[in-house]
This record gives sequence, structure tokens and C-alpha cells, in this order.
Amino acid sequence: MLFSDITDCEMLVYRCIQEADNEIGLVGIMDELEKKYQKDWKRSTVCTFIAHLIEKGYVNGRREGRVFYYSSAINDKKFLEAQVKQFMNFWFDGSLEELVQYACLAKGISKKNAAEVVAAIKELEKK
Repeated sequence: MLFSDITDCEMLVYRCIQEADNEIGLVGIMDELEKKYQKDWKRSTVCTFIAHLIEKGYVNGRREGRVFYYSSAINDKKFLEAQVKQFMNFWFDGSLEELVQYACLAKGISKKNAAEVVAAIKELEKK
């Protein structure tokens, strides 16, 4: 699947749906948005973002009586890989080395963490 562009606001709504153990309703999504991201959006705003996510193929929705329930429609691992690749290509011209260097500098990485990163890269090179 090719992942189409997703706005920052849609990403927050998607993340709430994706992190739910099972399906989640609109009220649950709004509660999570408020709790995790301090977003006190109106019901209609959240519904619009959900409609966009369904249209783009990120979310499934189903109706049970008067309530709609939502769940992730995509493979989360592949989505995350695509997001990281897009970020790396945009900000670091596709250079994994530059991305890792920047991440290490930004985080203030310890020697132990640096050794873990080097070991992980060496492991990837074997594959």
C-alpha cells in the first residue's frame, strides 16, 4: 500500500485509534486526544479528521446502533517504516547515517546507547 499524505491533526487522531486495544468510539478518541495531546477539539472536527482517515484508507469504521466504532486499517509496522523513510528522505536526503548522527546528538546519547546503535547497525549489515 502506498501511504498518502496525512496531516499532523489526522496523525493524532490515527494514533488514538491505533493505540486502542480494540475498536474505539468517537467519545473515546476525543478523551484520548484531550488526555495525551491536550486537544479539546469539537466533535465535528474530530469526525472530519476520521472521515479523511477512512477516505485515505488508514481507518475502518463500522456502525453498531447509533454508535460508530473505528479501528486501524493498515499494518502499523509498514506505516511506521514509510513515515521514517519519508522523514529521512525529506530532512536527510535519504542518509541513514545523518539521521542517526542527528538523533544521537539531539538525545545526548550515552556511550552505552551509542554502542547499542553501532551493534544494531552491524547486525543489519549482516542481513
